[in-house]
Amino acid sequence: LIELGIFINLGLPHYLGQSLSFITPICISTIQLGATVDYAILMTTRYKTERMAGQDKRTAVRTALTVYERTNGAFDLTTYPLSKLWGFIDQNYRVPSDAEIERLLPCVDMSKVQLAATDDSANSLVTMPADMALSFGAVAKGCASDYAIQAMRAAGVTSGVVSLGGYLTVGETAVITSGSYQRYFTEGGQKYHHILSPTTGRPVNNGLLAVTIVCEDGTLADCLSTAMFVLGPQAALNYWRTYGGFEMLLVKADGHVVLTNGLYGQFTPNGDSYVVDYAS
Repeated sequence: LIELGIFINLGLPHYLGQSLSFITPICISTIQLGATVDYAILMTTRYKTERMAGQDKRTAVRTALTVYERTNGAFDLTTYPLSKLWGFIDQNYRVPSDAEIERLLPCVDMSKVQLAATDDSANSLVTMPADMALSFGAVAKGCASDYAIQAMRAAGVTSGVVSLGGYLTVGETAVITSGSYQRYFTEGGQKYHHILSPTTGRPVNNGLLAVTIVCEDGTLADCLSTAMFVLGPQAALNYWRTYGGFEMLLVKADGHVVLTNGLYGQFTPNGDSYVVDYAS
């Protein structure tokens, strides 16, 4: 085994603008929101193992794995190579060729990511194939909001709002939205957004414009907002009926807004351009 440094993009530099990464020959220290997280990397020719310090990262990966399994792979943190290919990591936007996408699709498979505890309860080990990479862009803000609320509560704050740009935590409830309107580029007169299908490697196109999740768990809400967008309207509603634990608002391209019944009376459309439907 060879011990060396490797950069893993957490999605935070672009989303929050409050992360600094320092690469050394042995590890990475990522400063995010005042907390330091150290990654030590062990790599063979086929697999790499990362030691993650901090319960927040373990919670994020565990939650992501659960949603991955329940959605049959619709939610997948290993889409980082595809996001980079399309330019959503470094803002060098372009439409890749079919061959480029096909070459990277084998690198997208979260079933190959394994999470294990260490002797130190504060650390975890994540093992995956050496050509795969995780991006925490679809879970970082939800996780950050959970820990921000915990810190506020520990400081004696009795009520407050945590807003991270499309991610809102009010009291004990997280309200998180994912949509095609947030990050996109236009080429040849066509719009390409940042939510990619792990199956096709291309922007999701299923009739949804946005998904909002209302849930007590910010980390779970963050995962679900992306997962439900990828699943599409009917599969998202089936997921909600099967697992519950959250409420949901679906904005469709046909002008309909679908709300789960727990949001009855809690939503007022801005104008009359949308038709509101309730699901039960």
